[in-house]
Amino acid sequence: MTAYSITEAEILDEDARSRYVELPMAAVAQYGGRFLVRGAQATAAEGEWPSQQRIVIIEFPPWIS
Repeated sequence: MTAYSITEAEILDEDARSRYVELPMAAVAQYGGRFLVRGAQATAAEGEWPSQQRIVIIEFPPWIS
């Protein structure tokens, strides 16, 4: 079964953001993952969504041992 990681990330320091964008790349690649959504700003169906929060969705293939 395919697994998904759905993460809400809050950007507190825009200057340091680029470093933290690169950190998960090796781990995602090591386990065969791929980014479906990377740093998208959400659109709220109701209410407000903070502008500094982003969405990341990663897909991982089925794990077969």
